[in-house]
Amino acid sequence: MITILFFFAGCLFNRIRGGLLDIIIFPKTNKLPSLVGKILNALAFGALIGFLLHNLYAIPFAAIGMFVGALPAWGVWVGGIVNRINLLKNTLLLSARGLLWSVCIAASLYYFNHAALYTAFIGLLMPAAYHLSRSLVSDPPKAWAFGEYIWGGIFWGLITFILTA
Repeated sequence: MITILFFFAGCLFNRIRGGLLDIIIFPKTNKLPSLVGKILNALAFGALIGFLLHNLYAIPFAAIGMFVGALPAWGVWVGGIVNRINLLKNTLLLSARGLLWSVCIAASLYYFNHAALYTAFIGLLMPAAYHLSRSLVSDPPKAWAFGEYIWGGIFWGLITFILTA
């Protein structure tokens, strides 16, 4: 049950990290919404991990791991996937970038739960979320946004599953 809750929280907060606040709250005229979304995503992840592990000390570590892991540097590859350009190259590069993200999470949580080591490889699934969204939604910008929901759910859900197994 907790994995399902984290799955849906991940869907929402990863989309917020990816720019949902730009659309629903802030005007698209500056970088503040993007930064706010990234911070909210990290803080929500940290709080939920602290709750999950019953450890307040895990909160800042999880938040920092999420914030650092989610730093920009994959937009070109996601764009390539949703626009069906150089699919193999973009899939491989996004897998490597996703791996970096999940390694940040694993490193930040390992002290609190050694099973976090197994979360290090979840990022390899990142391109699958965008391939799936592209197969479900034909418009590339909408597929990109939908992929944010899918990836967040997969990422947070699997992390929760591993940490509670």
